[in-house]
Amino acid sequence: MKITPLQFDRLIKYRKQGKWINSVSQIKEVTKVDQVWIEQYRPYFKFPSRSQKKNKKKIPLRLLELNTATSNDLTKARGIGSVLSDRIIDYRSHLNGFSTLDQLDEVYGLSPQVVNEIKYYFTLSKPAKIDKIEIDKASIYELAKIPYLTWKQARSIVALGTKQGAISLGDLHQIETIDSLQIKRLTLYLF
Repeated sequence: MKITPLQFDRLIKYRKQGKWINSVSQIKEVTKVDQVWIEQYRPYFKFPSRSQKKNKKKIPLRLLELNTATSNDLTKARGIGSVLSDRIIDYRSHLNGFSTLDQLDEVYGLSPQVVNEIKYYFTLSKPAKIDKIEIDKASIYELAKIPYLTWKQARSIVALGTKQGAISLGDLHQIETIDSLQIKRLTLYLF
């Protein structure tokens, strides 16, 4: 005796709803198969035992500070070798320290899975101490030292400030070469 296409379709529809079957009685209820079929195929069913914990979460022994982590510390996270750990440290130096864990997305070569692994094992209890610059009073040189700006963009900001008299971070949308993500990052350095 086989399961009919209609019974199989019921099972597929049930699974597409994101639901799982956890017992023989559920199979019978969902698919509407008869008891003879159930008895014939019962030995082939395996269900999770009630004692198993769902989505068992790994617990780090201790969270490490990302801004003071050594190359060796970083390699403890799955997916990080010596090359990537050196890249993370170089980028951290370029930024004068990470201000948010989201800045890890900017490190070349880190996949989203590896970034999540780092976020799981590392913390930013001591974010980078950045002295913010007032955008209206900043020189081209001061702006160009910000990691997220080029010299050309710094010149455009100063030119916009000269043209308008006073500018805010929101006014940076007027500059074609500066996008919304960049403006978001610039809030770490400018006010």
